[in-house]
Amino acid sequence: MLSLSQSHPYAHTDMAPKPRPSCAVCEAPTTHRCLRCRSSYYCSKEHLEMDWSNHQRFCRKSPSERARGPRRNPNHLKVNAILFPALEFKPRLVRVEYDEMTQNGMVYHVPKPDHYIGQSWKGRSWIESDGSRGPPLRGNLSIEVIYCRTFPFDGSLPNQTIDTLTCGENAHRWYGNVLALKHTPDRHKVVDISLKEDLPALVKFFTSY
Repeated sequence: MLSLSQSHPYAHTDMAPKPRPSCAVCEAPTTHRCLRCRSSYYCSKEHLEMDWSNHQRFCRKSPSERARGPRRNPNHLKVNAILFPALEFKPRLVRVEYDEMTQNGMVYHVPKPDHYIGQSWKGRSWIESDGSRGPPLRGNLSIEVIYCRTFPFDGSLPNQTIDTLTCGENAHRWYGNVLALKHTPDRHKVVDISLKEDLPALVKFFTSY
């Protein structure tokens, strides 16, 4: 990202135009920034989430944010997710942390799945219906499936939980831990997922995807 400390034809003139901020991930011009620290710019929520494992290490509340006091409710910092462990045979509910962010007056959640998936490059798929041609999920909610995309060369083992659930009929092998999170229809927030209600749609997804 270009800044006044770098070489620029207008860097030392009184008429210097302000460098246009750019996304920390793709460098696309943007005016949206993390409102928690007001220092990093992102063109979309997805790119903030993609960079969060790095950004959270130095993200601090701005003075104005600190003056308003805490905005988080400790009871709402974790959400139920379904973990498909690679080395086990049954899925289980786990609690996943998330951060609550505000941008352009809208509140959205940034899940933190690294504890279960690791810090490697993550893949994400979305489920919006009960089966490839089935009805929408209840309440038009959606399920995000998070997995490690580096499994071909990071030594991840086949996911025995998914193999067991699909009786070996999954469309392709899954490797490493897999995590499922449930989102509101606009995908801005995470909500508690249910093994009883949501596992059937996930099994259908693993069988057909």
